[in-house]
Amino acid sequence: MLLEAKGLSKSFGGIHAVSAVDLYVPEKSIIAVIGPNGAGKTTFFNMVTGVYSPDAGSLVLDGESLLNTSADQIALKGIARTFQTIRIFRGMTVLENVLVSQAMRVPHGLSAIFRTAAYCRKEQAAINFAFECLERVGLGGVSQEIASCLSYGQQRCLEIARALALKPRVLLLDEPAAGMNAQEKAVVIHLVKVLKEELGISIVLIEHDMEMVAKLADRVTVLHHGQVLAEGEPAEISRHPDVIAAYLG
Repeated sequence: MLLEAKGLSKSFGGIHAVSAVDLYVPEKSIIAVIGPNGAGKTTFFNMVTGVYSPDAGSLVLDGESLLNTSADQIALKGIARTFQTIRIFRGMTVLENVLVSQAMRVPHGLSAIFRTAAYCRKEQAAINFAFECLERVGLGGVSQEIASCLSYGQQRCLEIARALALKPRVLLLDEPAAGMNAQEKAVVIHLVKVLKEELGISIVLIEHDMEMVAKLADRVTVLHHGQVLAEGEPAEISRHPDVIAAYLG
């Protein structure tokens, strides 16, 4: 198992946002996490990525515990994410936005000041890889555009490109198709499939669009009031009476 979360719990004061949640992510898989607003989905993501420290439970990536690991180190170990609300550097170019993710991999200090040969090689490698990430999400032709000038769908893809620049083994996507039209959603669905099938990246997906979940997910975990309500294949979940009552309606 590539990523294993067991019994993850998080409370804020007297509110139990997430209670004893288990999630298992195999290699090269797509796992969807669904549930009503306030179910604990984003809080769960925040624990997996080191934004919050769990109150209880374990988190293991390829046999290595990630508890008490900072968010930047978790990113370097292979877990990247996007956010429900777009978080791009709007005044920077598209390429510069992706290069930000490369900053931890390019040396600083005297080598950067004097632009040594080794520094220049690593800098160029970072630029080349950033272009690759942009090409992967269909933004190679707009790399020098200011990010704020992109369409909404393109900005969503830019967030994914920036996450890809971290070379993740697991990519967490928080409502990647929120606010998109049908054409833009189709682009994201295709992109997520490519990330899994061609790059071998495992995806954990928070999404309210059940049609999208059905097209992408190998397994679905349903959260309700911070707890796992159900887990199974998309077809099973769509028929589950408790899920219908609590979420699908």
